[in-house]
Amino acid sequence: MSSVVVNCFRLHLYHYFRFLIVFIHLVIIILLVLFLIILNRRVFRVFISLLKEIGYETSLYLPYRGVVPLDHALHQNVGFNKIYSAQAEENEGKGMDRQALEAMKADISGWMASDQRYVSVLLT
Repeated sequence: MSSVVVNCFRLHLYHYFRFLIVFIHLVIIILLVLFLIILNRRVFRVFISLLKEIGYETSLYLPYRGVVPLDHALHQNVGFNKIYSAQAEENEGKGMDRQALEAMKADISGWMASDQRYVSVLLT
């Protein structure tokens, strides 16, 4: 009888420590992913702002307006001079992705003609 109790105790102890090890690994992975996400956002924000400061024309093209009211402010905080939303324009029978791409191409050709350095981001 005592060997059965000891074996049950060992089995419960084994599963308890196994759960702890898996849980600790998951927490570490989640923390690393969150750290990398925060680091990438910060690096991207600094990168676009630096380009804007040295004279680059920075622009962001979106097919849809931001759903959250703070989206526009966040995009400006990153450092974009121009934020284009195809949803704000009248749709000319094209998809909004294509309309945003056409607007980006038009701006790029204008910047190239005037020999202006530029950075354009298209988020579809």
